[in-house]
Amino acid sequence: MNMARFIRVTKTLANKGKLFTEQEFNEFITTKKDVDFYYSTFYYNDKHKEIFDKTGSVSGITDVTGDTLYFDFDNQDFEKVRSETKTLISRFKKENIKDTSYKVLFSGKKGTHVQLKLDKEYTPKQLEHLALNYYGKGLTSLDPRIYNPSRVLRLPYSKHQDTSVYKQELTNQQLDSSSIIDIQTQFKQDCIVKPIELTPITINEANLPKEKIKVNKELAPVTEKPKHWIDYKWSMLNADKMVEGERDHAMMVLGATCRGLGYNKEITASFLTYFDERYAAVTNQDTNEEQVEAKLDTVFKETWNGGTYTYKNDPWIREYCKRIGVVDAKDEFKTKKVNDLLKDFESFSLDFENNILRTGIKEIDDNILFLSGTHNGILGQPGSAKTTILLRWMANLSKDGIHSMFYSLDMAEEAIYAKLVQFVTGYDFDKCVKLRKIDPVSFKKVSDQINEMFKHVEFNFTSGTSVTDIKQHILDYEQATGNKIKFLGVDYLECLQGPYQDSTANVGFISQQLKDLAKDIKLCSVILLQTQKHGGEVSEPLLSMKRIKGSSVIEQSATVVLTLWREGYDPRYQNDDKYISFAAVKNRFGKLWSDDFHWNGAKGDITPLTDEQRDNLDKLRQQKKKDKNAEIKNGWDN
Repeated sequence: MNMARFIRVTKTLANKGKLFTEQEFNEFITTKKDVDFYYSTFYYNDKHKEIFDKTGSVSGITDVTGDTLYFDFDNQDFEKVRSETKTLISRFKKENIKDTSYKVLFSGKKGTHVQLKLDKEYTPKQLEHLALNYYGKGLTSLDPRIYNPSRVLRLPYSKHQDTSVYKQELTNQQLDSSSIIDIQTQFKQDCIVKPIELTPITINEANLPKEKIKVNKELAPVTEKPKHWIDYKWSMLNADKMVEGERDHAMMVLGATCRGLGYNKEITASFLTYFDERYAAVTNQDTNEEQVEAKLDTVFKETWNGGTYTYKNDPWIREYCKRIGVVDAKDEFKTKKVNDLLKDFESFSLDFENNILRTGIKEIDDNILFLSGTHNGILGQPGSAKTTILLRWMANLSKDGIHSMFYSLDMAEEAIYAKLVQFVTGYDFDKCVKLRKIDPVSFKKVSDQINEMFKHVEFNFTSGTSVTDIKQHILDYEQATGNKIKFLGVDYLECLQGPYQDSTANVGFISQQLKDLAKDIKLCSVILLQTQKHGGEVSEPLLSMKRIKGSSVIEQSATVVLTLWREGYDPRYQNDDKYISFAAVKNRFGKLWSDDFHWNGAKGDITPLTDEQRDNLDKLRQQKKKDKNAEIKNGWDN
């Protein structure tokens, strides 16, 4: 019985996506999409779908197949792309491949995607060989990453997030002579949706590689220890002073280590194969590919609990450490010599400016350093504008070409987009929601402005997300796009998934994980924090991080804790909700600080106070103090 075939479709690269049947996919592709969608270049089967339905991820699934050759041409110089695309087509014609079997599409930015339909399914390695070493041999604009088993490609008739141009088919005339500007201009305005129906061709299988390559041994280490490897595990990987009978346990330790460091199954296989070869050489035994496969299956199965093997919990490792001369096991051997600190500091200081993630509010940026590799928090009462501040921050970074990822685990997609509409228009929420219906022309202009403001921001709304998921999403995105994520925003801490039933234990564990994530992949993480249940009102000053709801680990893990409040956020003074105040109640790189600003709530704009505005804020505070004293005197205060 034939297995069903599924195609993965994601809405933006940060989204886990869905698996569509071929019929569902063919129906889905028949309309234009005003956001960037992507689809898998390979098919998933029933077994893969079971895994995906349970885990929500295709991570580790490599035994996929495909019946289409994809050629992704990408170069800053469109003339280079044009020339090499035409060279590929000329090669097709030399082999009598008719134009009914392939399509040339403009990617939406500066490249082309060519797809050629085959009459059989092949493995990723076989398709990669045909595309890069046969038809595309010598074409330097081809992206070789397209044949990664989990790779996705921009969906035809979807809008590119950077250019607002739709991906669609190029005519022969456009490919021959139209400028990149002309193509982008036309495809931004028009999107002609046509079914992509191709006549499959039969390839000469003599052009396929003779043997399937199971492991890319170039991925395995040879001489230089990777940054995050502990010394004794590095010695273990190289089978240093290993003896007969230790292969099985050492291989399990190394497999668990690779999985814990976030390596995928292919890379882990490379490390284990390298160890197996070193072990065989040291002990004068044969290699054991079956044992490598068995350890991979164990470490990457669904029920794997994330266990690790360390000096502290494994007697064999302690014995091995003594054998290789490692006698001080404190802190997992993560000690460094002072000269190592010097090297790290020099690297950090020489690139210091590029490690600063500026909010765009000068007074904050002058007093507080938010740096790559740090974990930080914004503390405020519900409704105090924490999410607005975070979104404005990412818009400022996007303006400077810095890529961010935003996890909105509290507010729905529609509510977030309404906020973005408010940023541009200043309208109230109700009018923002109705704008698309009552004035589509104005709404189109607004949406274009939003696209420009947030073109380097990736949004994720997946509930049940863990820090491990976030790390994998970021690494997958960086691998797929080549763009470095330098800023992570999460709304908010208690919405993240953790391993404990107890809420306090959970948020403490998650905070530490976020701190480690920021250090490991060199980004600035900022998480929104809730106040304690009886933490006061939005209008009351918030001047202590002791008001953070949850574990004290949250306070300890943060480099900066920034609080905010709005003095006029009170029904009695609603006409005075024109001010917002910030305080740095923890700042490892500088002094504690606070200041007041003018606040435009609808647009989320924050500007320095004029002298007149500062006088008015002082008067508001005096009036509030007077009213408070009157309440106390009359027994109204609780």
